[in-house]
Amino acid sequence: MQDNETQAVRLTFNSVGDAAPLLSPDGTKITFRRELNPSSVFVMNVDGSHQIGLAPGERAEWSPDGTKLALVADSLGVMNSDGTGKHLFPVGASLVSWSPDGLKLAYVSTGLNGQHDDDVYIINSNGTVPVRITQDGVAKNSLAWSPDGTKLLYSASQTVYVMNPDGTGIESPCAGRSARWSPDGQRIIFVTDAYDGNEEVYSIRIDGSDLQNMTQNAANDSDPDWGPRP
Repeated sequence: MQDNETQAVRLTFNSVGDAAPLLSPDGTKITFRRELNPSSVFVMNVDGSHQIGLAPGERAEWSPDGTKLALVADSLGVMNSDGTGKHLFPVGASLVSWSPDGLKLAYVSTGLNGQHDDDVYIINSNGTVPVRITQDGVAKNSLAWSPDGTKLLYSASQTVYVMNPDGTGIESPCAGRSARWSPDGQRIIFVTDAYDGNEEVYSIRIDGSDLQNMTQNAANDSDPDWGPRP
């Protein structure tokens, strides 16, 4: 979808569901989950062509330079963007996000190997030194590092939260889920039915001002993402 909310284009045509699409940093590729048995991470060109299966998993997050993917599967791992060189870590994750410098990953733990289920951790991108950041144990449905590296954004219990990477300074700018940053880090895009009773995509400033409905239709909307960072 363009910034003026026009030109939505269908990209996949198949008999199984596709979900969790994410644009590459250069805007030329999209990763997504194909609901096979087991679910698998695919990559395709931004026009929907050249769809390739990379690995079993639920989703994959692009590294800031686009050369690697953080894979959410039975355990958390990192692989090259073509699916080679996969390195699985001894921790489990339901969600993951790269730091802007590519040196760390924030993730929501699945409780593997004694970690605390549903809390946010930060780990080095080589899989070492996991550190627990949140202490609430509440299920999270999104997690994203800000473009400048100073904040983490997550959603839990139909509420959007922003905090420092060490877990301090938690604030909530709005109700919602599936929250992600704008490329300049000044706005948040998210989904909620809190304002008109329908699941719509909204954006808002990080201070909670200037709420904008991006979709305005009768159907339920989900899983928004913004274009690549400049």
